[in-house]
Amino acid sequence: MKILLAFLEKDYTKVKMLITTSNFSPEHHKELQMLWLESHYSEETFRRNKVLTNVDNFRIRKSAPFPATIRTWNSIRYNIGEEAREILQEFFKTCKYPSQDQKKYLAHQTKLTYTQTLFSVGNYTCPDNYTMVSRTKGFYCIKVVASSSNYSDSEASCNLENSTLASIENVDEGSLILELAQLATSTSGYCWIGAIRLATCYGVNVASNQGCTPVKTNSFRWTDGFTVGTDGFSLFSTNEPTNLNGLQNCIGMVSSNEVWGSFVPGSMDDIACSTTTAVAHVCGQPATVVPVNCTTSCCS
Repeated sequence: MKILLAFLEKDYTKVKMLITTSNFSPEHHKELQMLWLESHYSEETFRRNKVLTNVDNFRIRKSAPFPATIRTWNSIRYNIGEEAREILQEFFKTCKYPSQDQKKYLAHQTKLTYTQTLFSVGNYTCPDNYTMVSRTKGFYCIKVVASSSNYSDSEASCNLENSTLASIENVDEGSLILELAQLATSTSGYCWIGAIRLATCYGVNVASNQGCTPVKTNSFRWTDGFTVGTDGFSLFSTNEPTNLNGLQNCIGMVSSNEVWGSFVPGSMDDIACSTTTAVAHVCGQPATVVPVNCTTSCCS
């Protein structure tokens, strides 16, 4: 395959040219998408002469979307194939709000999961100024607010919108929150994240507590009730969390456009919950389902 050969020869310009000017079967899209991204990552690594961070990779993905030749419908989230796309489009020409049974039928016909079918037809929504992300438990809405409040006041602020401080399920979600924080404020500082130290891991010598090690993943818990796993904790900066003086029981993400002290943008640090050096906080709530309008002829 010419594209793979060009990639192995590190001719990334040729890789991108071949991908954008050729036609491919959908079954090859996933591998070609990987080559597309890796070519961009490699070029940027060479240009900067340094290893790219997760934030760098996220920005590259945003600035270099897949070309039409390797992009299946809604591929950013699901890589939905052409046949499934046609089935959905044809159905929704006559029925905008299918019943639950019809959604299950569509899932069977398209070989998508029930949740994928729901999202594909726009049955989930977020409040104004919130951004939807896909999580293990379902779709979730996040919004970053510029604020110098402490942790508890930030939580209370989110509660006014039926939200809580949002946690982080994975690295890509963390990168998105950083982007939103940079848009919300140009001031460098911490953005409160929905996480607190486990009560059993309080104190100066937390590392000596076997149940709290490794400290990056085992000494804190997410608080938004909608986050699964510990992948988000991988955003902790090198040598963090430290629990300085035994008082750093909350988490802030570093929001800045450049290195801030010893922290890179998007990294996390454990800090005192009472600090007012934060510049923002991130609110979150589960996406809501658009009510089915059963006055429509297609409802059953």
